[in-house]
Amino acid sequence: MVRRCEVCKRQFDPSDQNTSFHRFPQNAELMKIWEKNIGNEIVSNEARICSDHFHISDIMFSAGGKRLSKRGAIPVFHHKKERVILEGSIEESRICTSQQNEGATQ
Repeated sequence: MVRRCEVCKRQFDPSDQNTSFHRFPQNAELMKIWEKNIGNEIVSNEARICSDHFHISDIMFSAGGKRLSKRGAIPVFHHKKERVILEGSIEESRICTSQQNEGATQ
């Protein structure tokens, strides 16, 4: 099975040192936020999202040089260079979501 990004469909290329692929969170609350931001429900445990959809500050390097998404990181770009929410934390995402919902009911 070829690894690809669930958002932009980019395929994994081992020669591309600038892009990494990240698993979706196991935390149900965080997963809902990810799904909302990417506009897609994830049904596969094998699903991945590429680093193009994260703030650069949400990506870190392990001691061995492997690119990892930081704990609590949230994808903010639905398509490359298109921001969906402004900040990359769960709390700020909740605030953004609740403000949008409040505005819809008024």
